[in-house]
Amino acid sequence: MNCMKSKRNKRQYGFTLLELSFVLIIIGVTMVPLLQAVDRFFEQRKVEYTKLTVEAATGMIVEYRANGVYTGMPLNASYVYPCPARRDVPTTHSEFGVSINCTAAGLAALGLNAPGDCAQGVCIADSGEDRDGVGGNDWVIIGGFPVESIRIGAAQGRLEFRTPDKYSTRMDLDGWNNQFTYAVSYNLTQPNSLENFWYGVIEALDEFGNPTGGITNDAHFTVLSHGPDGKGAYNSNGLVGVPCGSSSTNDDENCDNDATFIQALGAYKASGANHYDDYVKLSKETSLSIWEEIQDGGRDQTYFAPSGNLGINEDTTPPDVAISINGTLRVNNNILADRICDEPELNPDGSANANANCFDVDIITGTNECGEDEALKGIWSGTTHCEKIKFEVSGTGKLEAKDCSGAAFGYVRGFKTNGEVICY
Repeated sequence: MNCMKSKRNKRQYGFTLLELSFVLIIIGVTMVPLLQAVDRFFEQRKVEYTKLTVEAATGMIVEYRANGVYTGMPLNASYVYPCPARRDVPTTHSEFGVSINCTAAGLAALGLNAPGDCAQGVCIADSGEDRDGVGGNDWVIIGGFPVESIRIGAAQGRLEFRTPDKYSTRMDLDGWNNQFTYAVSYNLTQPNSLENFWYGVIEALDEFGNPTGGITNDAHFTVLSHGPDGKGAYNSNGLVGVPCGSSSTNDDENCDNDATFIQALGAYKASGANHYDDYVKLSKETSLSIWEEIQDGGRDQTYFAPSGNLGINEDTTPPDVAISINGTLRVNNNILADRICDEPELNPDGSANANANCFDVDIITGTNECGEDEALKGIWSGTTHCEKIKFEVSGTGKLEAKDCSGAAFGYVRGFKTNGEVICY
């Protein structure tokens, strides 16, 4: 009996195949949400890494120009943006991330002579604008982010090499191991182009075809990632993984090698014309100066061109006229103002300011408003006051209407306030 009981107890240990199947199913069901959460976590890490990298890359491009980094040039010798790099080479290639030679001869050596040409992962686009006024439409050069040229500038101490975070050491690829695209207004890559520096020609649109990001066909450059799908991007091996050109109109705009780029207001994962998953940063620099310099008649001219009013030595109250000066205005040459007032002639609503005391400058600088036989006695309340000219007959103490001609009188020396002529 004891032997039979022992055998029965042994048969009760372990699981049947059916029981193991149920256990595996339960484990599988509970693991699916966990695996999905892990996948979302790593995908979000790629997104955040890419966004931060694009931001850092944009900042270094701006600093590159601001600090005069230029291959073969002394410090601060040329304030230009870097040219793009080749995209058709792997990350291990010696020319990866190195700016191409953007001179006319350098472009021609690459097979780039006119808009529409593409060679070695670099393309020329026609902006359709002659913004700099030197003749012919301005170009946009499209290629790879010049990370190695940036490193050279950082090694020279001319800029700070930035990475997305303290744990990153690379700036050459996005979160999906694709190269960043860098497009720049060609005229802003040329030395001695400072006089044309505000003429960027890159167009930025949102997904609805409207101008966006404060760009009006005048962006200086753009840095972008082609997103998770990598459409049109060159990968780490210098090859295009997913060709550009499909039903995704929005996504294709950023890889069709023209002068227009989309910076969408949202991300659209669904397939179709509205699909969009790129990460784009456009940049332009505008003059903060309220003075503009032009050449007029061969002379340098500076004129006041504010977006609002200018207050000099004023309190915290915003000025309500073009130039409001609290204090003494010194003029070393002629005042060319038509009228001078102690307060604005008009109120902010356009009505006349009853407290303004004004006079026309022509009163004292223009044609004398007194009559032919009158002399200017003075100016007050903004008007001239004249007196009839009176002449004193020498030795009589009497006034007589005559001039100062003759040996006894000579010429007019001045006038008294009563209108008498002082002869000399």
